[in-house]
Amino acid sequence: MKMRTVVVLSIAVFALASCSAGGGAEPDPSGDAATPARGESSAPSPEQPETTPSGGSEDELETAVRAYSDAFFGGDATVAFGMLSPRCADETDLATFTGNLMAVQAVYGDAVPELRAVDVVVDGSAGRATYTYSDPQVNQTDQPWLYEGGSWLYDAC
Repeated sequence: MKMRTVVVLSIAVFALASCSAGGGAEPDPSGDAATPARGESSAPSPEQPETTPSGGSEDELETAVRAYSDAFFGGDATVAFGMLSPRCADETDLATFTGNLMAVQAVYGDAVPELRAVDVVVDGSAGRATYTYSDPQVNQTDQPWLYEGGSWLYDAC
């Protein structure tokens, strides 16, 4: 039984480290969308999170990390798979991804690891996330994320 747990936990860590966040539309190739009109300020308003010139905010990345973790450990393969970068989605398929999530569910059942802390860094359209769980075997360190089409996408494949 112990060997089975180690194997399934290995699959869970591999699957978590090889999958990510959802797609979206292509970015504006003109680059004019970020240029304020005369008399407008380029500073974010209090209602808008601060963003980098070509990417999303740290708050948006943290939200994406939490949503991906919830979908992954909650067994929602369709949502988690939809959060993968196109590059990562091309390296697997939904059926394989779903099988990995089912293996995770077999290990944890209702006792899924609790996400305890998320630390993110954003540099343009690239982001890095380090996050810890109640089970340190599934902690993630410096995991790459990509901001594309208005969404943060898991890019650790």
